[in-house]
Amino acid sequence: MSSEPVQVFGRPPSPLGVVVAHRRPADLDSLVRWLSADDRFTVSAAANDTTALMEAVTAANPAVALVDLELGGVRTGIQAIADLRDVHPAVRVVAVADADDDRAYAALRAGAVGLYLWSDPVSPVSNVVAGVARGEGVLTPGWAGRLLDEVGWLTRESSPLRAPELTPTELEVVRRVASGATAAAVAALHGVTEHLVNVHAGIVVTKVFRHHDDSRRLGLTPA
Repeated sequence: MSSEPVQVFGRPPSPLGVVVAHRRPADLDSLVRWLSADDRFTVSAAANDTTALMEAVTAANPAVALVDLELGGVRTGIQAIADLRDVHPAVRVVAVADADDDRAYAALRAGAVGLYLWSDPVSPVSNVVAGVARGEGVLTPGWAGRLLDEVGWLTRESSPLRAPELTPTELEVVRRVASGATAAAVAALHGVTEHLVNVHAGIVVTKVFRHHDDSRRLGLTPA
């Protein structure tokens, strides 16, 4: 791959455009190669820092952006996710992380709707991207466990903002995933499609993000 921070590729009208950003050249190459091999997508641009990422998304207007949490530049990867959510709200962001930890969960609070883990043997990146592009959320066990903890804490705390209210179905999905169940396993258990399970997951992620976004706008938490 070229050493230039941004490579803009041809974008056919039919496949979904994706921008990929990662600090490690080998991993950036892998993500581009895997997605380019799937005819559902075209990799509109690749970037190796946060400035290049923002420029690439502005130029390409993709459906999905994959963002490495440790991306360097004038912003951190998490700050870039928050900026993308503010400036390009129609672009759905998938965070790319090495671990399903608190830092990865910060990407959800910044506006990511899914998390792709390098260590995940179950969910190929193409499936993750396809899911978020059709309105699904992608929960990992770490994200789901932290969601439950946070919603529980917000429910108990006194605040001008009402805590996110999850339906029984949404809670069931999050609890099952937090316990280690895949979306496919939850779907099989209840006799529904995996798509429906992931739609519920996406609604939960959106509710929690909106709570954080409202809290920031009201000055209740740091921007």
